[in-house]
Amino acid sequence: MKKIIPLILTVILSGCLKIGEYYAGMTMQPELNENDAVEGLNIFGVLKAGPSLDTACCFFEVQQLLFIHGNYDSMCVDQAEINLTRKTVLGEISNFELNSLGDCLYYNGNLKTDYGDKWNIVCNYDTFEVRSECIIPGKPLIEQIKIDDSSNIISFSVLYDSTASMYNAYLISADSFYIEKRVPEKGVDTKFSINPGWETKDKSISLFLFAYDKNLEQYQTTSNIFFKPNAYRPCYTTVEGGYGTFGAISSSYQLLR
Repeated sequence: MKKIIPLILTVILSGCLKIGEYYAGMTMQPELNENDAVEGLNIFGVLKAGPSLDTACCFFEVQQLLFIHGNYDSMCVDQAEINLTRKTVLGEISNFELNSLGDCLYYNGNLKTDYGDKWNIVCNYDTFEVRSECIIPGKPLIEQIKIDDSSNIISFSVLYDSTASMYNAYLISADSFYIEKRVPEKGVDTKFSINPGWETKDKSISLFLFAYDKNLEQYQTTSNIFFKPNAYRPCYTTVEGGYGTFGAISSSYQLLR
């Protein structure tokens, strides 16, 4: 495990240094036409709860969109004021301010997250203000695990959770790994049946399962229906007063064998 996790992160992060690319598979640079010529902030914020392939529980990135000579461009914003409000499932409320790390990135090492948290964000810069909210999905519950070494099929079910709108399963074994995405159906458990493309016999196999909230799921799936799949479109933004998204991920880990 200690050897494979850095390898996975290297593969995931190679060629994509921005947080948006890591967590949603798309770039921060918007592709908009002249009819969309409204300047504003473009943010990408992610809150996480549960075991993960890294140790940070939040990532935030802020850019400003500029309309110059008939074209859109963007620039880093390193002086934004970003305030988060957390409300736990027990009703406890706490506030956090994010600090700039430079290169569009913001972070707070004292920020705490947990399954079921409800979060609000307010991001201010110049005359722009972006607001949004999200709920961290509940812990993904994995059942009915089966490994068929004759076919190399790994199957399991994830109990239905109304707060989870998309799942990513990471299967890890020695120096091999496999990633598969599922969008759950309403009201039923989500079933995975995976052939990872490598032999399962006599191997230790681990599973990281990530549950994405409705904001991240909507932002990824709706942006990918265009001819330019990585385009940010203002009609599909999940924030108020700007562009981008503010979403959440929960996760669980299980040693399958």
